Amino acid sequence: MLNYRRHEIERAASCGHFSRLLADWLELETANERLNGVVGEFAYVENECWDIRCVNEGDGESYYWEIIEHYMAKPHERCIGRGDTIMQAIAEARKTVETKRADPGPEEKDENVS
Repeated sequence: MLNYRRHEIERAASCGHFSRLLADWLELETANERLNGVVGEFAYVENECWDIRCVNEGDGESYYWEIIEHYMAKPHERCIGRGDTIMQAIAEARKTVETKRADPGPEEKDENVS
């Protein structure tokens, strides 16, 4: 496979198409990196057992996304992230969780004491 790619690159370079081939390759690499980022975000949601909800604002045209975390104590469902897109909501939820883990509230500090 590597020889095939090398052959294609050499052929493209000899035809003056190397810059287009390189541009296409860079575009694919960028798309691949973005896709890996999205997959990573959804894997984080899955690992945290969060729900993703689409919420209609009532007018039938506007909506936003919420990330819901589950608890044993009331309220059982708590919104920890909200955004115009799923990715914005996930980013806000991650920020909320990271902040909470860095500085737990007094009730969480008491629970962690053995």
